[in-house]
Amino acid sequence: AGGPWVARGAGTGLSGGALPLADGVLIFLARLRSIVSVNLEDGIVVVEPGVSNLAVSGAVGPGHFYPPDPSSQVVCSIGGNVAENSGGAHCFKYGFTTNYVIGLEVVLSDGSMVELRRDDPGYDLLGAFVGSEGTLGVATKISLRVIPRPEAVRTMVAFFESTGAAGDAVSAIVEA
Repeated sequence: AGGPWVARGAGTGLSGGALPLADGVLIFLARLRSIVSVNLEDGIVVVEPGVSNLAVSGAVGPGHFYPPDPSSQVVCSIGGNVAENSGGAHCFKYGFTTNYVIGLEVVLSDGSMVELRRDDPGYDLLGAFVGSEGTLGVATKISLRVIPRPEAVRTMVAFFESTGAAGDAVSAIVEA
């Protein structure tokens, strides 16, 4: 009792957050991979932490998707995404994991369980938990917001006279 513990999901993180300490306890969450509920009318899906990022979009498709898309989304787990506040290419437009987590069931280091909700009064404990790399507790159930797929996606190629001109174009698009 009182020793170090580390939660681990798929283990795809690059920061080393899922590495156990000497004489510590490794809490393996990858087998908690149930999709608890899908409510497309409200745009909410509830999952266990071992569900892969891509499985969430698969569960709500084809009409909806889960925007955070780390490069390892085929295998990375939602629990790890919450721990790291993961991103990906879509995050530039849609935001990071913290923008899509609306509720958590969390086990704290003393073994007690708490529920954190996006709209809870007082301090933003949910916001503090997302990205805390497991230092505040272990998420055992995660409520996510999903959004409708865009009606159309277009890919384009643009050519510029210089890298500075390309950078100016990107800045103008972001500003707009």
